[in-house]
Amino acid sequence: MPKGGSWATPRSLRALELTRWERAYARLLELQPDDGQLWCVRGRYHAQRSHWEQAAADFARGVGSAPPESEVCFEHACLRLIVGDNEGYRAAVREILRRASRPDDPFVAFVLARTASMTAEPVVEPAQAVRWAEQAVASNRHAWYLHVLGLAHYRDGQLDRAIQRLEESNAGDWGEPGDKHQNQLVLAMAHHRLGHAEPARALLDEVERWLKGVETAKTQLAFRNTTDWLPLQLLRREAEAVILDDPVFPDDPFAR
Repeated sequence: MPKGGSWATPRSLRALELTRWERAYARLLELQPDDGQLWCVRGRYHAQRSHWEQAAADFARGVGSAPPESEVCFEHACLRLIVGDNEGYRAAVREILRRASRPDDPFVAFVLARTASMTAEPVVEPAQAVRWAEQAVASNRHAWYLHVLGLAHYRDGQLDRAIQRLEESNAGDWGEPGDKHQNQLVLAMAHHRLGHAEPARALLDEVERWLKGVETAKTQLAFRNTTDWLPLQLLRREAEAVILDDPVFPDDPFAR
């Protein structure tokens, strides 16, 4: 395949179409083993099918070629958490911070805030993630930036602000109707921490019903954008653990 200068080009979409022919794509990787983009595209193919270990391995092989503040690095960090590699996640965040060349760019600030806020045990101070997210929102109040600001507020214990920003994000244009369930999961946890048991459980149940339908129909395969599918998995796992408080909640909910 021809080289592409950006990770968000038609080349990535064409490569994702090719992954359906697994043997042919494996041969392509044999011919171009140093093309990190091709490895990460196959990682997306595996992630869409919940093949977490394979997805994580492919991203680990290819992520070094990605711009450090790109969403590819965010996907890699999410996958480290999904496969239980917490130290790998922390290393991924530190590497993004080390290599980021444009921290004042709103999109870069968004990626930094989002990546740093994907766990309750953040690598950077939550207040720093809030500042990055506020920088992004100051440039554009679209749904994803507001979601990440709400998530950062939640991590920083600013629950009322988190709810306000997440509800504002819900009112925005998310494109794919299911993507905004990321907001619902964080809202559920925020309401739970405020002692609002009924709305917390109702929000979680809403997401569970939607995800059950998606997983039953295998329509997650239509999710080209794993930058939303992966955090949905992590936030779902966290919300279930926080809200259900089930002593038999599985240590590895991604196990098959």
